[in-house]
Amino acid sequence: PGTPRAAVASVARHVDALAQEGDGEALRLIRAAAAEQALAARIAAGRVGMAEGFGWAPAGSAFRSEALGRTLAEMLGREADAPRLTALGGG
Repeated sequence: PGTPRAAVASVARHVDALAQEGDGEALRLIRAAAAEQALAARIAAGRVGMAEGFGWAPAGSAFRSEALGRTLAEMLGREADAPRLTALGGG
């Protein structure tokens, strides 16, 4: 209910729960989402001259998903750094 964004967030929680149970389709969706995040991060890092292995930190409610964070870390080749700012501060 509410906004389309809220509806997507609600479905995402269910997908994450299914992924935690080992559901293959849910795991595929998490992996696809992580791949999009990794691509965006690599493009942004490359445009500002950052080398592969750049630091990154999770931001936003999508990272409530441990599966997403773990998969993104694998794709980027390093664990996330601790955020330096709160959500209100841009972190």
